[in-house]
Amino acid sequence: MKLTRLALYCQPSDTFRLTSLAGILKKNREYNGNFDISAVMAMTQTHFMYVMEGPREAVSHAFSNIMWDTNFRNVVLFGMEEIDQRMYDAGPVDFISADAFSVEFCRETLKMPRILPSLLSFENAKRLLLKASEKRDILAKSQQLIDDCAREDYFEIAV
Repeated sequence: MKLTRLALYCQPSDTFRLTSLAGILKKNREYNGNFDISAVMAMTQTHFMYVMEGPREAVSHAFSNIMWDTNFRNVVLFGMEEIDQRMYDAGPVDFISADAFSVEFCRETLKMPRILPSLLSFENAKRLLLKASEKRDILAKSQQLIDDCAREDYFEIAV
């Protein structure tokens, strides 16, 4: 069966808070788990990047859900392609937090000192997220951020 891979980036809405992240990921993981979608979601200092793979109709519907989700704005499609096999052996959604994208990691992966989603090609976005998702320490630290936010050990100050 042919599968589809889709990559996008977007910005958090003005009302987005890190404390909302656990709920967003839970909802995405439930949907993706029910429809055989594997995905990686990454957060930079200013954007979210998301790559998902699975049956075309399910991936298209998931993309539509993101487009209408009030937590996000300015959703931009990196690209979409039909694939024979998955690039990511992730579960329904692996999450990568912004601190994973150190200067060293970005230079090693893309020969750039930092990530600017609007300047990435579809190929570079896929490569970046695949490399990050392969590092279990990055995933563990990223999960810790989500857990801390869910326990309300995290706070934000608006200026």
